[in-house]
Formats: sequence, structure tokens, C-alpha cells
Amino acid sequence: MKQKRNLFSGGNICLCHVGKMVFTTFMTVASVHAYAYDFEENGIYYTISDKNNKTCYVDKGGDAGVKYAGTVVIPETVSRGGTHYAITAIGEKAFERCQELEYVTLPTSLTAIGAGAFSYCTALKDITLPESLTMIDDEVFKYCSSIKSITIPSSVTSIGSRAFYQCTALESVTLPEGLAVIGARAFRDCSSLNNVKIPYTVTSIGTSAFSGCTGLTELTIESMGLEQKLAQQIMSVARWIVC
Repeated sequence: MKQKRNLFSGGNICLCHVGKMVFTTFMTVASVHAYAYDFEENGIYYTISDKNNKTCYVDKGGDAGVKYAGTVVIPETVSRGGTHYAITAIGEKAFERCQELEYVTLPTSLTAIGAGAFSYCTALKDITLPESLTMIDDEVFKYCSSIKSITIPSSVTSIGSRAFYQCTALESVTLPEGLAVIGARAFRDCSSLNNVKIPYTVTSIGTSAFSGCTGLTELTIESMGLEQKLAQQIMSVARWIVC
């Protein structure tokens, strides 16, 4: 392992060049931003996304939204008119500003979480992301200031911009092999984050992805060629040490 210049006071950057770069196509999911919904079941609002394939997503529940609290369990399927629909996504801002929401259980059928879905859920302490998930959209957990750890599933290829912006209690994040894109400011101002390992499959890191992570003491980079780009982006919160 080769020691390089330190971007964080008192810590190290580790460069582990471990084989070929893996290029993964950046995936996008159609945004859901019309807050009308099709039906409600057990206090959760849904919109049908594909009648033929019998899929739906969790919706906001009107323009004002629903203020969920405590624990929310989202089922694998939901029925309407005798038809069973698989729940494959959480829509944009579906749980935004549910400031008394603490725990969420997501179904294994879930493939996408829309932009801002859990933003400003300041009491959210724990959420397990299913292995079926393929992307985390922009600002999904923005200002979720009570989450202490998160494991990104191996199925996820992209993390959107500001996805974990100002998650100030976040101490640990596990990034999987297969991840290709970390968006701009994805972990900005996660001041409790202390170490991060960026897998060799990552090919793109957005501007200031880890800026403001003042508690970060060690950054392990397995992707060849990303160290200089990261140095330029994170230097706003770090001093240089040549090792």
C-alpha cells in the first residue's frame, strides 16, 4: 500500500491500485414529481407506475404530504381492486420533512429511491437498503442528521448529488464494489464520518463529494487516477501532508 499526501489533518490517503477499472453505465430513473396519488392502503399512498407489469411506487400523498412518525414498514406488494402490485420505488419527496419518523423498513422489491425521498427526516435513525436497489437519487437523505451508519448494497451503481448532505451523525458508510458514480456533494458536511474506502469500480466522483467531512482521517482509494481529482475537490477542508 502506497502512502500519498494527506488531505485531512492527522490522517492518511491510501491508494490501492487493484486491477482493472470497471466501467458501469450511469443509470437514471424517471422522476416522479406530480404529487397526485392513485390509492391509499394502511396509511401509505401509492401511484401505479405500470399496469401491465403490475408495479407501483410510494407517493407523497398530496401536495402537503403525510407526516409519518415512529416506524413505517413498506410491504412487498399492495392490492387494489383485486390486483396485486409490486412496490418498486419510493417517489420523490415521499417522506420529506417527516421529522418524527425514526425507522423505515423497505421491501426487497425496491429498485429506486426518488430525489429527496427522506430529506429533512431529522429523527430517522435506521434504514436498511435492500439488495434490489440499483440507484440512490439526489438528496435522498439530505439533512437526515440522526443516521449513524449506512451500508450501500452491492446492487447500487450510482449515488446522486447531495444524497447524504449534512448527515452530521453519520460515522460509517460502506461503499460496495460495483458502485460507479458518487455525485457532487454526496457526503458534504458529514462531519462525523471518520474513514471511507472508495472501491476500484468508481469511475466518477462529483465536485466536493466529501467536502466538509472534518472528522475524516483516512481515505482509501482503490481507483487509479482519482486521487488528484479528489485532492482538488476535498482540499477546502484539509491541509496537505506529503508522506
